[in-house]
Amino acid sequence: MNYIAVASRVGAHIFRLNKSNHQKQLELVKELSNPLGRERNREFQNDKPGMSRAKYFGSAPHRLDGEKNPHDDAADQFASHLVEVIKQMWIRNPKIKFQIVAGPNFMGMLRRHLNDSPFEKDINWVNKNLENVPQQQWPKLLGLEERTPPPEVYIHSNRTLSS
Repeated sequence: MNYIAVASRVGAHIFRLNKSNHQKQLELVKELSNPLGRERNREFQNDKPGMSRAKYFGSAPHRLDGEKNPHDDAADQFASHLVEVIKQMWIRNPKIKFQIVAGPNFMGMLRRHLNDSPFEKDINWVNKNLENVPQQQWPKLLGLEERTPPPEVYIHSNRTLSS
């Protein structure tokens, strides 16, 4: 069985790829959402981190914890959760193959959580960010739709008929 997971920091859709009548169809198996993926930065910062000044005169205040993007922390937690879901599906059926479609940043987070997993060899990675693409266009972008050959075009020569 083949599965396709289309993932981003906002959510993930896991599909089963069914092949019937020489056509490939996607059947939604599981949908995961990450509501923190769309939050604004100020929503994450309920209490401000501490500020500090160096001990010499004229130093500017600086943060103690360094620069962190709260969206990246929330996305990393969601990537960890998604990897656990995929691992559980693989444990139930070790014969399945996964195709994971994600943007480059989120794909890096997923790969970091998958390090040294026994089923990593059964994963095909596709570097596409489909977060803002309508779901009806996913099969075409992933190459799942049968392509119809272009219509045959007859090229006429420029010879004129003379009588």
